[in-house]
Amino acid sequence: MFVVPKITDVTPSKFIDVSKLNLPKNLTYANPSFFEPQRVHILLGGDMFYELLQTEQIRLKYSNLILQNSVFGWIVAGTLQDVGNKSSFQCNVAIDQSEVYLKKFWELESIGIKYEPKCTEEDNALENFKETVCFKNDLYEVSFPWKRDWKELKDNFNVAKRRFSHLLKKFQSNKELFTQYRDIFQEYLDKQIIEKVPNPTEPVDKPVFYLPHHAVFRKESVYTKCRIVFDASSNEVGQLSLNDCLWSGTNLNQNVFNLLIYFRLNKIAILSDIEKAFLQISLSERDRDALRFIFTSENLTICDSAPIQVYRFKRLPFEITSSPFLLSATIEKHLEKYRDLFPIAAQLLGNCMYVDDLIAGTDSVNAAFNVSLDERQDNEGCKYASTKVDFQ
Repeated sequence: MFVVPKITDVTPSKFIDVSKLNLPKNLTYANPSFFEPQRVHILLGGDMFYELLQTEQIRLKYSNLILQNSVFGWIVAGTLQDVGNKSSFQCNVAIDQSEVYLKKFWELESIGIKYEPKCTEEDNALENFKETVCFKNDLYEVSFPWKRDWKELKDNFNVAKRRFSHLLKKFQSNKELFTQYRDIFQEYLDKQIIEKVPNPTEPVDKPVFYLPHHAVFRKESVYTKCRIVFDASSNEVGQLSLNDCLWSGTNLNQNVFNLLIYFRLNKIAILSDIEKAFLQISLSERDRDALRFIFTSENLTICDSAPIQVYRFKRLPFEITSSPFLLSATIEKHLEKYRDLFPIAAQLLGNCMYVDDLIAGTDSVNAAFNVSLDERQDNEGCKYASTKVDFQ
């Protein structure tokens, strides 16, 4: 249903003298005041209009009027000869915006990844990836696709420190929040996702940027109730943010609509995802200081004068504008590596992956198990691991 301020002009366009029409007097009319100019309140489509009509119809002699019975009563329709000298023409246009709304829906579902026509940004990001990606210590290592000279980027330390001061006040009133924060960072340290920066004040000849962060709670999540979110779009007034200095890269994900259609065509559904996919990609040593952040010592009694410890990421966080592209490009490279050895699994993963989720299916349970075995062997060459593989 579309709501507009005005459907059309009043109808009829002028008052009709019904005494000259010889209308039957024993009929119940849908609009007893049809002869008076009135506003149109609703415009029905042809699919609904004819459902409201009944079979009875009366044609008036010596006029072009027709009386048509309906579920609401009798309707008067047709034309009159005497309309005066003034002619009135009406043109009504209904604009269907469903395509616009559908496009907005898919953009929301794409976690910020948008399809863009070919441009320099795509070429530069992809070329940078091909030149810098490598495989070290069972992990793929990537570099940021810088679109500006990194020397233009200020360190953002003052913003990160102010934001952390506000976070400290929350810790003082919510000890549980501090405990969850500390446990997450301790897990990151244990898994070598982050590391301490020993001499943060020492000048380095590479990009340095401090990321503010805050907690987001998702009670409905099965695996991660509390998630720490880093702000790579933060910046001092008049300065660049980290995201301002990086190419976003092209969208390498499959079309969502095609994925859903293919998913519905199969008898057996296969659902899986890559556990902490972004954090399983290593970041080059040169770019790690661009992902610094501040926190407190692990065994801290919270107070206003809390000592600050500087950390930096060794892996790729989700919040960086280049991260979705770098993840998709890395997955494509990994699948290409094993395409000859596991062709069925490689093709399925290549055609049915969206970011870090697999949405696929087969015609039988046995085929699904075979694909699962191939997929696990495909991932043995690196530390990619599936959180779950469900057959439904």
